[in-house]
Amino acid sequence: MTLPLRLAAIAAILPAFLLGSFLYSLPAYLRQRKTAPVALVLGDGPVRIATIAEAIAWLRGRGLPGLELVREAQRLVAAKMIYSRRNNWDTAERAFASGAGYCQQSAGALLLILRGLDLEARMVQCVRNEFPPRDLHEYRTAGGTCGHAWLRVRVAGEEFDVCPGDPANEPGKIHFRILGRVTPYRGLARVFGHFGSALLNTWWDRRARRAAGLPPAAPRTAAPGATESPPAAPGS
Repeated sequence: MTLPLRLAAIAAILPAFLLGSFLYSLPAYLRQRKTAPVALVLGDGPVRIATIAEAIAWLRGRGLPGLELVREAQRLVAAKMIYSRRNNWDTAERAFASGAGYCQQSAGALLLILRGLDLEARMVQCVRNEFPPRDLHEYRTAGGTCGHAWLRVRVAGEEFDVCPGDPANEPGKIHFRILGRVTPYRGLARVFGHFGSALLNTWWDRRARRAAGLPPAAPRTAAPGATESPPAAPGS
């Protein structure tokens, strides 16, 4: 097949795959309106935070210095958002409100929070990172190598890797091993990263469900996190 024909085939097939991924994520998108804020154990006790704005207001009220404020914001997002392969088309704000999302959504939510607190942060990515095995949704994955997005935050002249993808993470401590070059997550990288992750998450989720002896389609009745495992390390 010549190059023009290959490009034409990709141009014809890709929209169909993207539409399939969107339809796969549609139940989670529609459920978000029915999801009530979950009580998070933060600071001195449980709090209920539904939106990015509420998270910023609560964190401002903590009166913490720079690095401690970053750590508390990271813990908040990690507690609020379970990792999910099933609401790939939500914005970071909507994913935060629903309490579920993949790496770009949780890192994006944390980025909005940190910038709302007047902290210097940026999103970065690497296409090759090594992750440990983990429980996810109704199955267990073997871990392995894949792309990932997280934050780098500058406090007092020092820059820290910050990732809300695992509750045990701290500023400067991440749950994955970087195997390649770290680049900014913006522009075309952000566009292709979003579409690529949506397709891969849908494919990975369906494949893992088949391997576990489950129907290919994800459950459509439970709210995100209601019947799933506790927060786990992301894989994309």
